[in-house]
Amino acid sequence: MLKALINKMKNIRFMICLLFLPFALSTSVNLASDLEVTGTLSCEGIEASSINTTGTISTSQDITTDQVETSSIILSELSLDEIYALSDTITINANLIINSPSSSESSFLETSWVLRDHHDFELGSHGWSHDKRNTCDGEDFFLGGHCAFSHEEVSKKFKLPPHNMVKISANYHMLDKWEGETAYMKADGKIVWTMTGTSHEQGADICGGKQPDAKFAVPVDVTIPHSGGILEVTFGSTLKGDPCNASYAIDDVMVYLR
Repeated sequence: MLKALINKMKNIRFMICLLFLPFALSTSVNLASDLEVTGTLSCEGIEASSINTTGTISTSQDITTDQVETSSIILSELSLDEIYALSDTITINANLIINSPSSSESSFLETSWVLRDHHDFELGSHGWSHDKRNTCDGEDFFLGGHCAFSHEEVSKKFKLPPHNMVKISANYHMLDKWEGETAYMKADGKIVWTMTGTSHEQGADICGGKQPDAKFAVPVDVTIPHSGGILEVTFGSTLKGDPCNASYAIDDVMVYLR
C-alpha cells in the first residue's frame, strides 16, 4: 500500500510538470488575472500597461517612459533634454549650482535672468510693510492707491540665494492730482529710480477720485549689482497732502536674479 501511495505522488508531480511545461518552453506568459510574487521574479523584460507596487523596484538597465507622475522622486543623477513647468514657476528649495560649459560660451546664470519673486497683489499684500490694497475695475488689485498711500513709504525685504546681479521691475500708479511731485524706488536704502508726475485737466481719470490721474502703470525697470542675501525694496513719493486727493500705488513687483 505504501508503494502504491508513492507511485500516486510521482504521478501527481509528473502532471504538475506537464501543467507548467508550456510556460517554461514559451517565450512569453499572458495572464488575465493578478500575479502575486512573494519572492524574486527574474526576467529579461517586462511589458505592462500598469505596474503598482508597495515595495522597491530596482533595475540595472535604463527605464524609458513617455511620462512620469510622482509626488516625490530621489535620484543620484538626473539627465534631461528639456524642462517644462506645469505651472507658472519652477521652485527649487535649495541652492542651484550650474557649472559653466567647457567651451567659451557663458553659463546659464551669466546670460539669463531667473525670476525670484512676483507680487501681483491679487490675493494679498505678500508681506509688504503696508497691506492696504485697491482696485480700479474690481478685478486687478494693486498695493496702495486712493486714500491709502501718499507720503508713506512701503517696503519689503527679500531673502535671496547666491547671485551677482538683481533686476527689479514694477508698475507705478500716480493717481489723482499730482503737481510736480516725484515718485521713487529704493534698493537697500538707495534711490535707484525716480519720475515726476503732473496731472492735467484733460487727462484720463482711470482710478481714484474725480481728478484726472497724473500717470498710470508707469514701468519701473532697474538693474543693479547685488550679491547680498537680503534685498530691501522701497517705494514712495514726495506727496505731502491727503492720500484721498493724490496717491500712489504699486503693482506686479518682480525680482530677477543672475
